[in-house]
Amino acid sequence: MTAVRKLREQINESPDRWESAATSLETYINSSQSAITKRLESQKQAVVRVADKLKQILEKVREMPPDTRKKVINEVDQLRDELGKGKVNDRQSAMSQKQKIEKVKQVLEKHLESIDENVHPDFEQTVRNYIRAQMELETGLELAAQRFAYEQAENRAEFESRKQEMLKNIEQFRNMLNERRAAGGKQGKPFASEMNAAFEQIRERFQHLGDQPGGGRKRA
Repeated sequence: MTAVRKLREQINESPDRWESAATSLETYINSSQSAITKRLESQKQAVVRVADKLKQILEKVREMPPDTRKKVINEVDQLRDELGKGKVNDRQSAMSQKQKIEKVKQVLEKHLESIDENVHPDFEQTVRNYIRAQMELETGLELAAQRFAYEQAENRAEFESRKQEMLKNIEQFRNMLNERRAAGGKQGKPFASEMNAAFEQIRERFQHLGDQPGGGRKRA
């Protein structure tokens, strides 16, 4: 059986995962709308490429029951179709695509978990690559949706006034990551838990950058 959940946990133990997450945050805070859309398209294409690789492997496998292979390939095709449905350029399109991709992803990953990891020499690594790309896209869509919300006139001024504060938070996150990386040794679950908590704290601040200083919150 292919343990999708376990693979996701292992990815979170990688410093590269958190470096990429920090870069996404920095991009969605400090870049223009066109640059954000471009990064999202790049992340979508990364998922498409690894989905194509996964499909190629499944088509070569002969030990797998034909109905199982057909189901998984069908889900891969559905994911590719969803990824190709237009560009994300505002909050609504970001949230809509994230929700639609999530539905396809849940079914696909359930099918992937039913396949023996030894069915093909490259199967497990390809699934790992797929999960990594999917995680990057999911994070990107969440951050982009929030960033696009700040493009509205009533939120933009407050966001701009606090943007530098947010960029300093990301710099601190990177410093923390570099310290943990310099410490060497196996990163493991403590590292993943600590970095995840720090990242979630920054993302939570990003979600509330448009709040008014008095504690009120403008509608996004």
